[in-house]
Amino acid sequence: MPSKELVVTEAGDIPTKLVDGKPTYVYWNILGLAQSARLALIAANVDYVDVRIDADVSQEGWLAAKHTEEMEKVLSFPNLPYFLHPDLGDRGLVQSDSILRFIGAKYGMLGSSPALTDMYLEHLHDAETTIAALSYGKTPDKVLAWYKSSVPDYLKPFGKLLASHKYLSESEGPSIADFKLYVFLYKLTVIQDQLGDEMTKSIIGEDAEWIKTYMGLIEGIPSIKAYSASPSYMKGPLNNPSAKWRG
Repeated sequence: MPSKELVVTEAGDIPTKLVDGKPTYVYWNILGLAQSARLALIAANVDYVDVRIDADVSQEGWLAAKHTEEMEKVLSFPNLPYFLHPDLGDRGLVQSDSILRFIGAKYGMLGSSPALTDMYLEHLHDAETTIAALSYGKTPDKVLAWYKSSVPDYLKPFGKLLASHKYLSESEGPSIADFKLYVFLYKLTVIQDQLGDEMTKSIIGEDAEWIKTYMGLIEGIPSIKAYSASPSYMKGPLNNPSAKWRG
């Protein structure tokens, strides 16, 4: 569980160095592209600082902070999320999946086959960016239309994989790809809860027993279970205020 959560509302408070000397993860105060890495860090019992930029008041603040000389010394390509870690020295990582890969390598969460884990990450990244593109660029009915038409077939291969393995990692513990899949499934439950109806329940509901079982496994990891019961836990929103559907 993070040792500290900082909600930032001013550009000058966005960190360019480790907070309290600890690994520091910086993103908006939404789930967005960040939750997979947050969960991986929590599952690995990493003592880190979770910095959440308040998207309701600080979007202009981030735009100002990202182009400062101080930020550009730390980040070659200033963007959110970014991750600061003692092993990286005075440089930081951007790109959500690059951060996940670093966490996986550092904390032994690449699964039995790093190549397969990488493939799962890339495949899930495509779906995650689709949800984001529809949420920001289209309307809620377009999100629902994609959910109805594309998600059932998209989920089938994962159901087959998890019929013979506890985790995508194909090992005793989860890999970073498992947290990516969990967050994707969680986002689907939000779509169902907010936009779905009785006709769409079967996509991620009673007829998809493997989803319930799999999500329960991730949620049952002791450190994640404790996090979910703590004030630090975020159920949402998925997206920033500029989205046409926040989730």
